[in-house]
Amino acid sequence: MPIHAWYVALRCQTSRGGRRPAAVRAHPLALALTRGDLELLLLTLCQADGLPIPEVNVYVHGKLVDAHWPHARIIVEVDGWQGHRTRGQLENDHQRDLELRALGYIVLRYTWRQVTETPALVAADLRRSL
Repeated sequence: MPIHAWYVALRCQTSRGGRRPAAVRAHPLALALTRGDLELLLLTLCQADGLPIPEVNVYVHGKLVDAHWPHARIIVEVDGWQGHRTRGQLENDHQRDLELRALGYIVLRYTWRQVTETPALVAADLRRSL
């Protein structure tokens, strides 16, 4: 099932109190900690592709990150249009990425369009880094 179809099914089932999909049963805490649909989509992508489920919305060296795989020192940020409408927001994010890379982290960024329209490419990119 394509990632967006799986996600829609997930949202419908969990919002109506129906039977929960395996990803929700297996990782309820990670799903509960997501702050938005794009983070939930990232977890869905990881589940669908057999990737490890990351910690979500955790602080790494004082910086709140969307997803973190501590064992691999990988951080993923998922970017929607709302969070990057100004030059200042874009500059802040890239400065933060630079600082985290200086501490030895790999920082990957994916957009809404990449996660929803080319999930196989995102999963392959993430798998290479993991």
